[in-house]
Amino acid sequence: MSHDNLCPYLDHIFLTVDAETFRELQVDPLLTEERLGRYRIKNATSTLIGPYRTVNISGRSTFIEFFPDNAPPFPSVRLGIVMSFERPGHSVRAQEMFRRQGIPFRHELVRRAVEGAAEPQPWYHLVRPNFGDDSPFTLFLSEITPEYYDRIGAQRTPDGRQTREAYLAAAMRAPQSSDQYFDDVRRVTLALGAERAERLRAVLSTLGYTCQTASDRLALEGCGATLDVSTCSPGDTEGLHQLELSLTRPFAPQPHVLHFGSRTSLELSPNGEACARWTFAPARTPEGA
Repeated sequence: MSHDNLCPYLDHIFLTVDAETFRELQVDPLLTEERLGRYRIKNATSTLIGPYRTVNISGRSTFIEFFPDNAPPFPSVRLGIVMSFERPGHSVRAQEMFRRQGIPFRHELVRRAVEGAAEPQPWYHLVRPNFGDDSPFTLFLSEITPEYYDRIGAQRTPDGRQTREAYLAAAMRAPQSSDQYFDDVRRVTLALGAERAERLRAVLSTLGYTCQTASDRLALEGCGATLDVSTCSPGDTEGLHQLELSLTRPFAPQPHVLHFGSRTSLELSPNGEACARWTFAPARTPEGA
């Protein structure tokens, strides 16, 4: 791929889930015994959101991060898509392109507390396009700093790319095992209001994603991932509907469907395919949040 190609790679999905679902994600043996993929309950602190606790399930180069809905990462946000640049300097170029296109955004150098350092250390550059102050959806475009990439021992490719696969292997202190099923997130299906759907199209088209439209649906494709966006009417719930995961091989036994709470289900290898479909009822803001 050309060094001039700014197309960011799908990095991870973060979302909020209700208390019952969050609890069950911490006890199901398919997850906790790491049969599906690498599994971690993360307690961390960043300068962006402060202290937080999540459940992370990782594939080869992408992962899914679950927050409890009574402690979301941001007050109104229930769903976030994170994409990453593999070459230092690409986030700066993306900002220049957004300015030329009139796309509003904010930039921040996020720092993270690390063992052995007296002060939080630079972690990644965050470019966050504006989807509205009260938006339940956000998009992060990240670029890991070379210093942090080196600090955790991640290995660059021969042509200098800082890949997500190498970053996850170093951050989790283990590469993806050949015994695990979760390969990567390859398709994200979500619903957004018309203005937010158009903003998402503008952002990703600027960065090289292809766009196909049909009626009230939008398909954005790039770097091996697809975002299927349906436009919802005012008053309808915006949020995540489904994640499609590629698997390293068909899951056995079949059929196999897991339920986490009453609003989330994971169907493994439907029709014997090497894929899985994780379906969600879009999250609602909990009372008192």
